[in-house]
Amino acid sequence: MFKEVREQVIIDDPDDVERALREIHLTKEGVLAIRDRSYGHYLNTSPLAPRTAPGVNAYNTGIETAREIYCVLGWIPDRKRGIETIIHVESGIRVGYHSVTQACNRYICPQPISRKGPASETLCELNFFYKSRYRITALPAKS
Repeated sequence: MFKEVREQVIIDDPDDVERALREIHLTKEGVLAIRDRSYGHYLNTSPLAPRTAPGVNAYNTGIETAREIYCVLGWIPDRKRGIETIIHVESGIRVGYHSVTQACNRYICPQPISRKGPASETLCELNFFYKSRYRITALPAKS
Protein backbone atom coordinates (compact mmCIF):
# COMPACT_ATOMS: atom_id res chain seq x y z
CA MET A 1 0.00 0.00 0.00
CA PHE A 2 2.78 2.46 0.91
CA LYS A 3 5.73 3.06 -1.41
CA GLU A 4 8.05 4.21 1.33
CA VAL A 5 7.82 4.56 5.08
CA ARG A 6 10.37 6.79 6.75
CA GLU A 7 11.38 6.93 10.36
CA GLN A 8 9.83 10.01 11.92
CA VAL A 9 11.94 12.62 13.63
CA ILE A 10 11.06 15.90 15.24
CA ILE A 11 12.62 18.75 13.32
CA ASP A 12 12.83 21.96 15.28
CA ASP A 13 15.64 23.91 13.67
CA PRO A 14 13.96 26.55 11.46
CA ASP A 15 16.33 26.00 8.52
CA ASP A 16 15.85 22.23 8.72
CA VAL A 17 12.07 22.68 8.88
CA GLU A 18 12.04 24.80 5.74
CA ARG A 19 14.29 22.30 3.96
CA ALA A 20 12.05 19.38 4.97
CA LEU A 21 8.95 21.24 3.78
CA ARG A 22 10.59 22.00 0.44
CA GLU A 23 11.39 18.29 0.02
CA ILE A 24 7.66 17.55 0.11
CA HIS A 25 6.73 20.56 -2.04
CA LEU A 26 5.33 22.72 0.79
CA THR A 27 6.41 26.10 2.13
CA LYS A 28 6.67 27.49 5.64
CA GLU A 29 4.51 30.45 4.63
CA GLY A 30 1.81 28.18 3.22
CA VAL A 31 1.71 25.89 6.25
CA LEU A 32 1.60 28.86 8.64
CA ALA A 33 -1.25 30.42 6.62
CA ILE A 34 -3.21 27.16 6.94
CA ARG A 35 -2.55 27.11 10.69
CA ASP A 36 -3.47 30.76 11.21
CA ARG A 37 -6.69 30.72 9.20
CA SER A 38 -7.95 27.43 10.62
CA TYR A 39 -7.16 28.47 14.20
CA GLY A 40 -8.90 31.80 13.62
CA HIS A 41 -12.05 29.98 12.54
CA TYR A 42 -11.71 27.65 15.54
CA LEU A 43 -11.57 30.63 17.92
CA ASN A 44 -14.34 32.59 16.19
CA THR A 45 -16.97 29.87 16.45
CA SER A 46 -20.13 31.09 18.12
CA PRO A 47 -20.69 29.86 21.68
CA LEU A 48 -24.20 28.96 20.51
CA ALA A 49 -22.87 26.55 17.88
CA PRO A 50 -22.81 22.79 18.49
CA ARG A 51 -19.99 21.45 20.66
CA THR A 52 -18.17 20.01 17.66
CA ALA A 53 -18.38 23.22 15.59
CA PRO A 54 -14.96 24.69 16.50
CA GLY A 55 -13.12 21.59 15.29
CA VAL A 56 -15.31 21.26 12.21
CA ASN A 57 -14.75 24.92 11.34
CA ALA A 58 -10.97 24.56 11.79
CA TYR A 59 -10.90 21.38 9.70
CA ASN A 60 -12.97 22.81 6.86
CA THR A 61 -10.91 26.00 6.80
CA GLY A 62 -7.64 24.07 6.95
CA ILE A 63 -8.56 21.94 3.93
CA GLU A 64 -9.94 24.89 1.99
CA THR A 65 -6.86 27.03 2.70
CA ALA A 66 -4.48 24.21 1.74
CA ARG A 67 -6.29 23.88 -1.57
CA GLU A 68 -6.35 27.64 -2.18
CA ILE A 69 -2.60 27.87 -1.62
CA TYR A 70 -1.31 24.66 -3.17
CA CYS A 71 -3.70 23.79 -6.01
CA VAL A 72 -2.05 26.49 -8.11
CA LEU A 73 1.38 24.97 -7.34
CA GLY A 74 1.07 21.45 -8.73
CA TRP A 75 -1.36 19.95 -6.19
CA ILE A 76 -4.91 18.69 -6.78
CA PRO A 77 -7.82 18.10 -4.37
CA ASP A 78 -8.43 14.47 -3.40
CA ARG A 79 -11.26 12.78 -1.52
CA LYS A 80 -10.05 9.17 -1.47
CA ARG A 81 -11.88 7.03 1.10
CA GLY A 82 -13.89 10.06 2.22
CA ILE A 83 -10.84 11.95 3.52
CA GLU A 84 -10.23 15.46 2.21
CA THR A 85 -6.58 15.87 1.16
CA ILE A 86 -4.38 17.36 -1.52
CA ILE A 87 -2.00 15.35 -3.71
CA HIS A 88 1.15 16.63 -5.36
CA VAL A 89 0.67 15.46 -8.95
CA GLU A 90 4.33 14.94 -9.80
CA SER A 91 5.47 13.19 -6.60
CA GLY A 92 2.24 11.53 -5.45
CA ILE A 93 2.64 12.95 -1.93
CA ARG A 94 -0.71 13.25 -0.13
CA VAL A 95 -1.22 15.88 2.57
CA GLY A 96 -4.22 16.17 4.86
CA TYR A 97 -5.19 18.46 7.67
CA HIS A 98 -5.74 17.32 11.26
CA SER A 99 -6.80 19.57 14.11
CA VAL A 100 -4.40 19.10 17.00
CA THR A 101 -3.96 20.96 20.25
CA GLN A 102 -0.19 20.73 19.82
CA ALA A 103 1.54 19.02 16.91
CA CYS A 104 4.56 17.79 18.86
CA ASN A 105 7.71 18.77 20.66
CA ARG A 106 10.68 16.96 22.16
CA TYR A 107 8.57 15.53 24.98
CA ILE A 108 5.13 14.64 23.60
CA CYS A 109 3.82 12.87 20.52
CA PRO A 110 1.20 14.61 18.36
CA GLN A 111 -2.27 14.47 19.90
CA PRO A 112 -5.49 14.97 17.92
CA ILE A 113 -8.19 17.21 19.39
CA SER A 114 -10.57 14.24 19.21
CA ARG A 115 -10.41 10.55 18.37
CA LYS A 116 -10.23 9.92 14.64
CA GLY A 117 -13.03 8.05 12.93
CA PRO A 118 -12.81 4.89 10.80
CA ALA A 119 -12.26 6.78 7.52
CA SER A 120 -9.20 8.57 8.92
CA GLU A 121 -7.98 5.35 10.49
CA THR A 122 -8.19 3.52 7.17
CA LEU A 123 -6.42 6.23 5.18
CA CYS A 124 -3.78 6.97 7.79
CA GLU A 125 -2.78 3.45 8.79
CA LEU A 126 0.78 4.59 9.52
CA ASN A 127 0.16 8.15 10.62
CA PHE A 128 1.42 9.86 13.72
CA PHE A 129 -1.76 9.34 15.74
CA TYR A 130 -0.93 5.64 16.09
CA LYS A 131 2.18 5.74 18.26
CA SER A 132 2.46 1.96 18.49
CA ARG A 133 3.04 1.71 14.75
CA TYR A 134 6.06 3.88 14.65
CA ARG A 135 8.86 5.42 16.56
CA ILE A 136 9.29 9.13 17.02
CA THR A 137 12.88 10.02 17.68
CA ALA A 138 13.43 13.13 19.74
CA LEU A 139 16.34 15.33 18.85
CA PRO A 140 19.11 15.73 21.38
CA ALA A 141 18.84 18.88 23.50
CA LYS A 142 20.65 21.85 22.06
CA SER A 143 23.74 22.88 23.99
